This record gives sequence, C-alpha cells and structure tokens, in this order.
Amino acid sequence: MKKLYILLIGLFLSITGSSQSCLPDYIWFTMQTQIDSFQVNYPGCNEIEGDVLIHGSGITNLNGLHVLTSIGGDLEIQTVIHLTSLTGLNQVTFIGGNLDIEDNDVLTSLTGLEGLNSIGEDLIITYNNVLTSLTGLDNIEAGSIENLYIHNNFSLTNCEAQNICDYLSNPYGIVSIYNNAEGCNNPPEVAELCGISLPCLPYGNYYFFTQTEIDNFQTNFPGCSQIEGNVTIIGDGITNLNGLSDVTNIEGDLYIAGNPGLTSLLGLENLVSIGGYLDIEENTALTSLSGLEMLTSIGLSLMIYNNNNLISLSGLESLTFIWGGLSIFSNNALTSIAGLESLTSLKGNLFVCQNPALTSLTGLDNIDADSISTLTIVGNYSLSICEVQSVCDFLSIPIGYYNIHDNAIGCNDSTEVKAACGVGLNEKNSSQNQFTISPNPSSTRITIETSASPTKFQISIFNLNGQELIHRQITESTTVIDISNLPGGVYFVRMTGERTVEVGKVVKQ
Repeated sequence: MKKLYILLIGLFLSITGSSQSCLPDYIWFTMQTQIDSFQVNYPGCNEIEGDVLIHGSGITNLNGLHVLTSIGGDLEIQTVIHLTSLTGLNQVTFIGGNLDIEDNDVLTSLTGLEGLNSIGEDLIITYNNVLTSLTGLDNIEAGSIENLYIHNNFSLTNCEAQNICDYLSNPYGIVSIYNNAEGCNNPPEVAELCGISLPCLPYGNYYFFTQTEIDNFQTNFPGCSQIEGNVTIIGDGITNLNGLSDVTNIEGDLYIAGNPGLTSLLGLENLVSIGGYLDIEENTALTSLSGLEMLTSIGLSLMIYNNNNLISLSGLESLTFIWGGLSIFSNNALTSIAGLESLTSLKGNLFVCQNPALTSLTGLDNIDADSISTLTIVGNYSLSICEVQSVCDFLSIPIGYYNIHDNAIGCNDSTEVKAACGVGLNEKNSSQNQFTISPNPSSTRITIETSASPTKFQISIFNLNGQELIHRQITESTTVIDISNLPGGVYFVRMTGERTVEVGKVVKQ
C-alpha cells in the first residue's frame, strides 16, 4: 500500500512538474480543438520552452493561444490552408529559434505578431500565395535575425519593413529573396524601396531570373567580385552573362539551368574558383563552355546535363581539380570532351552516360585514377574509344565500383575496354610507337606499319577471350592483313620482338 502511495505521489509530481515546466520539448497542433483547448489542457502555461508546430488543414484561428508570451524553440506555421491571420499570438514577444511561416494558402496578413521583438535564428516566409505585406513583423529587431528567407510568395509586394531594411543594410547571414511580386522580387528591389545601398552579401544568395538582373549586378552590388554564397541563373530571357564580368570567386554553388537563349558563358571569364557545385543543365542553345577559361577548381562536383546543342567542353582548359566528381550525361550533340586535359583530380565519381554522339573519352587522360571513387560509362551509343589512361589505370587495379555497358563496340563492356587497354597481359610493353594500324575501325583489311626492323617482329591478333586468330611474321615495314572473315568486334594486336612487346587495338566493323 505504501509503495502504491509513493507511486501515485511520484506520478502526480511528474504531471505537475511537466505542467509547470511548460512543454520543454514541443507541442504540435493539428486541429482547431487543440488550439481552443490549450488553456484547459495546459493551465498557466504562457512560456513554452520548446517548439510550437502548427500544421493542420482544419485550423482556422489561433485565438486559443492568446496567453502565450514566449516560445523557446521554433514557431512553425505550415500548410494551415484556412488560416487568414495570426491573431492570437499578439502577446508573444520572443521566439528562441526560427520563425517559419510557410505554405499557407489564404494567409493574407501577418498581423498578430506586432508584439514580437526578437527571434533567435532564421526568419522564413515562403510559399504564402496571397500574402501581400510583411506588416506585423515590424518590431522584430534586425540584429536578432540570423538568416533571411523570403521567396515564392507570389502576391508579396511590400517587404520594406524597417527591420528588413536594417538587416539588408548590414547583412551578416544568408539572404534569399526571390520569386515574390514586384517590389519584393529580389534584394535590390527591396533596397531601393528602403532607400539603402546594398553591400556585397556576406553569404549570398544571388538569384538571376532576367537579363536585367544580370545587367544591373555591378550597379546593384558595387565592387562585389567575391561572392560568398550561391548563384542561380535561370531565365527564358537571359542571353548573356556579361554583367557578371567582375566576379572572380564563388564560395557556394553556381547553378546555370533552363536558359534557352544562352549561347555561351562569356561574362564569367574572370571566374577562377567555385567552392561548391557547378551545375550546367538544360541550356538548349549552349554549344560550348566558352567563358570559363580561367576556372581552375571546383569545390564539389561538376554536372553537365541535358544541354542538347552542346558540342564540346571547350572552355574548361584550365580546370585542374574537382572535389566531388564529374557527371556528363544526356547531352545529345556532344561529340567530344576534349578541353578537360588539365584535369588531374576528381575526388569523386566519374559518370559519363547517355551522350549518344560521343565517340571518345579523350580529354580525361590525365585524371589520377586514385582520385576516382566509382566509374560509370553507360548508354553512349557511339562511344568506341574508352581506353584513355585514367580509365585503363582504374580498371587495372580497380579502386572502386565500375559499370560499363551499352556503348559502341570497343567500349561496350569492361572486358572490351580492358582488352583495349591491355589490362591483364603479363608482358611489359617496353617499346613505344613501334607500329600503327589503319584504317581503324575497318571491315576488310588493315595496314600495319612499323618503324622497327621488320625481320625481328611477329604480329598476332587475339579475340577478347585470348584466342590467337591470326599470326604473321613481319617481313616488310608495311604489312596488309585481311580481317574480313573475323566477326565484328574488338581485337587486340600484339607485336612481339626479341625483347619487347607492344599491344594495340583494332575494331572490326
């Protein structure tokens, strides 16, 4: 009986303590009845120590929360599709974490937050389709905001609240303002209405959706050559990048995508390094990467994807280092990846896929195989030459996973590529450039020319299983061999001398 009494007292104290501590973890409201019953369920609770999460399609008002004065964690109001205002939060003066107001379809006003004077982390106002003004946030101290995210509020025109103006005049966190209505569509628009000049944003981000935004960059951000955050360039009307000619470094990502009028990357000719990703995607008029001739390093990966008229990678001749991998895929007109000869280190995956016009991997020769994590060469239907040095070295002692298939003869699977590379031969090739084979590919005859003394050498042609199909003593400096009876495929040719062995490849069409 005594034990039961102690247990009940402990349970009572636990419940009382929880009520007095006022939700140290979080409270999640998903229904209007929870809002309405808050004071009954948590009597005396006006300072919530944890997060307040308001996510519910049935919530229509926040009046039941009018006793709250502070929230120690985040306040999230998300996907509350019938909420028109924030009345009910009038007494909240402090939020210790993020203020996140997102995806509320009929929220027209932020009135109800006039008492709020401090937040501990980020101000996030996104995807509120009918919100027109930030009125209601006027009293938040600019110095209490870490990062500022205001985007995809398609009716939002009034963003020049004093605290927003103060923050933009001296930002010290991420600034992401884009895809709102005119007047709040980008930081320069807001700054103009605030009557202030923008500095170079310390952590970005920069969004360019029109040619005008590109052209006015140097005016809007005078002296800004080193960009600390991300740069996004997306726009049907963007035709050139000349307005970005002062930019020398981008610490974050550079994302160039969906620009059907962009024919080159001229304007980026002074760009030396990118700290994050370089993503060049779906620029249907782009024929080369001219404009990137000064670029030497990329901190994360390089992805070149779905640029349907891109013929070559000319423009990347100075690129020596990528810290995250190289992906080249679905570029329908790409015939060559020459231009990457200076690239020596990837520190990631090498991915070349679905480039139907690509015939050779020449250009990747100088990559250190040890820097390649995985190798994928798939679906390049014209690709027959894969035996560049980096690929051969990787396949000779595989350091990671590799996947090679559905390319042209010569590169149709890893066995063909290994054969072309001479991977697996015990003999060491100590002579260089002793013989040449032409034409290659051929359907009937090949001509083998040698610069060495012909009486000292023999020629053997092997299939991929190592079977010797043709053997010939070389008696002249030029020898013609009939291969018309061989099935179509890849064969390797071995020239054997007294002290040397040299291996080449021939493709029978």
